[in-house]
Amino acid sequence: MRLAHPPVTFRHEKLKVEERLPAARRYIAEHRLNEWFAGRRDDVGLIVQGGLYNSLIRALQLLGLADAFGSSELPILALNVTFPLVPEEIARFCAGKRAVLVLEEGQPEYIERDILGLLHRHDVRTPLHGKDLLPATGEYTVEVMAGGHPRQQCIGDAKRSGDRLAGPVGAALGGAVLRAAHARLAQGAGGRRRGRAGRRGDDPDGASRCGQ
Repeated sequence: MRLAHPPVTFRHEKLKVEERLPAARRYIAEHRLNEWFAGRRDDVGLIVQGGLYNSLIRALQLLGLADAFGSSELPILALNVTFPLVPEEIARFCAGKRAVLVLEEGQPEYIERDILGLLHRHDVRTPLHGKDLLPATGEYTVEVMAGGHPRQQCIGDAKRSGDRLAGPVGAALGGAVLRAAHARLAQGAGGRRRGRAGRRGDDPDGASRCGQ
């Protein structure tokens, strides 16, 4: 039996990093395999695994943040390809937002960690949420996404001045994050606050995204 160990594998690793992964990212971007559903306002956003998109839309409908036709009021980046991520695509989606929520099933949170790393390398300072507001394990059903982490008692806090916000979305846009932001502001670390966004549409560069 032949086993592949360093230094034999170094050449394959070099090819993967320098040629294959960049080629895969170019293919993903050129063929628009990931889908961007923009909104009227873009101060918050949702990044979701492609397989969870329909459940997310239903959860947003329950929260009053999507209509009966599936048009979300919040901008959504649906990752139909979760590896490799396209850094420029993620950075462009997150840039300038007050908060972004990543909806990712499974543990560890590979996508969330990758996004954190690439945002740091692109100097995008948008606060990122994920497993801090959602269950660490288990299936992300409509009820889970609408209700959030069992320890997150943010539904009442997130309902502000007629807003219809609850669960992890409400936490990312409302009271829970506001309280954390105020605490960090007091320490000079910056903050975030809630926002609402608009309907499904094209990405900011004008390139339309195909439907789910």
